Amino acid sequence: MTHVLKLADKYWEAVRSGEKTFEVRYNDRGFQVGDHVKFRRVDSEDEMGMDFIITYVLTHADFPEGIPEGWCVFGMRPEGVGK
Repeated sequence: MTHVLKLADKYWEAVRSGEKTFEVRYNDRGFQVGDHVKFRRVDSEDEMGMDFIITYVLTHADFPEGIPEGWCVFGMRPEGVGK
């Protein structure tokens, strides 16, 4: 599955540089390990995207004290890097 997600400029550079390797999202898409994520820049006319693979998903069921119901945190790596 490939998810196309918008990413605000304030996070764009941190994701691009590899400093930010996780994403917090409402889980209305059923994110799963192995899914592909293509980020599109929201606050810019730049159409360039970044492609990632989800490596880990943490949900409310895993951490009810810290993650609200319906939300998730997923780890990611650039597509084509590592395993």
